[in-house]
Amino acid sequence: MLRVDFAFDAHDRVAQAVRTTLRQVGRGTPIMVFCDDEARLDRYAQQLWAQQEDTEFMAHERLTPQAAEGLLVYLIDTSLWPSLASKLSTEPYRQSWLLNLDDAPPPEAGIFQRVLEIVSQEPEEREYARERWRFYQELGAQIHSHRLTS
Repeated sequence: MLRVDFAFDAHDRVAQAVRTTLRQVGRGTPIMVFCDDEARLDRYAQQLWAQQEDTEFMAHERLTPQAAEGLLVYLIDTSLWPSLASKLSTEPYRQSWLLNLDDAPPPEAGIFQRVLEIVSQEPEEREYARERWRFYQELGAQIHSHRLTS
């Protein structure tokens, strides 16, 4: 059964997503990051690089059919999804967690074990989150809510 975790009240959704990614990857969890907002996805990727020490980096790239295998962080958007559907349904990709940075629900979220949703304090973002919550309820997902603290 799909598990979805909503983390509410982030001061900065992208910065919190980077912290969450680093924490989960540190535990060995591969992360797929879904977002159709190119500017938001670029900001995420830039912040992911900026979080690392000078001698370390968090390798990540767009997941395409030609992408290198074995990375712990891949970026996905809707345009790539059709060409990736068969790849995403295989191991090790099914073991990945999906971090949704988009305003809309991700396509075919049910192929993942877990989806992470980070929601800022912005009213518009909270409304999009309510729509995603209803989407996951209709899928029959187990939904968990967490309040982020400063």
